Amino acid sequence: MNGDPHSAPARPDLTFLRRRTRPRPQPTPQAAPVSTPPVDYTRRSAPQSGADLDLSAPSSPDLSGPPSLDLSGDEPAPQVLDLSLDLSATKDVPSPGPAIDSPRVERPPRRVRAWRRLAAGDRLVLSAQHPTVALTRIQSGVGALTIRSLCPESAADLRFGCAYTVRSGKSSTVSPTTGRTAGPTGAHSPIITGVDDGRGGFDIDLRQCRDLDRLVIYGFTRSGAPTAWPGTITVATAGGGRIELALNDLPETAGCVVLSLFNVHGQFVLRSEMCPINGTVRDACLAFGFDDIGWIDGYTPLD
Repeated sequence: MNGDPHSAPARPDLTFLRRRTRPRPQPTPQAAPVSTPPVDYTRRSAPQSGADLDLSAPSSPDLSGPPSLDLSGDEPAPQVLDLSLDLSATKDVPSPGPAIDSPRVERPPRRVRAWRRLAAGDRLVLSAQHPTVALTRIQSGVGALTIRSLCPESAADLRFGCAYTVRSGKSSTVSPTTGRTAGPTGAHSPIITGVDDGRGGFDIDLRQCRDLDRLVIYGFTRSGAPTAWPGTITVATAGGGRIELALNDLPETAGCVVLSLFNVHGQFVLRSEMCPINGTVRDACLAFGFDDIGWIDGYTPLD
């Protein structure tokens, strides 16, 4: 048996070997290129509609500068735009005028008056020239403030009381000679305790100093008649300091407000008021802003 595959007998069991050789792909015929005759632009075509179109010498537009609108006959020189961003030198910019300096207003320094302080064991007198004193936080929060009236026996008609406002907003009065001996009224531990010494004195419990907002000491006559005001009001601190306020400068009136006390951020500030009131205790309280107090009469508040 020779090795020629073309003379080998057919194999009926191998049907996929019926064709002995792989068919070769036939080349695809290509169309012949179509030749386009060259266009001759030098020839003149016949004019249409009587117009002569000369294409022999085409001209290009002049784009070297903007079109001129001058119809006088002289062609101006082309303009050149300066697109430089150099700002170091000014070009054709008008120089500013002379600088105008606005007048500077010199404000006067703010005048701040410092409060006077009371040293331990010291004595300080309040007057019209120096009406205010500020206690320290220790003087405002340790022990008690003791307020007393020292008057001669000849001024037997004088009485003293106080009007107060606590942090809760409640306002009322303490008048020891008329039976109102504690404030706030009905409190288990009063902030202000009245002392009936014949004229009226007060002890302020500084353990509750945060609850006391403000207070004024007022005077009135038991008979309601105008009278002179001799004597002195004293305020003593736990450290032995003493504040004095003379009443001799008051005119003859039936009432007055002599001293005020304010709680300023935990420190008590005392001020000499010396304000005569020609009226009742109610008039004195209304004059200093105690509008929330109800009254039975001119001397008796309604709690």
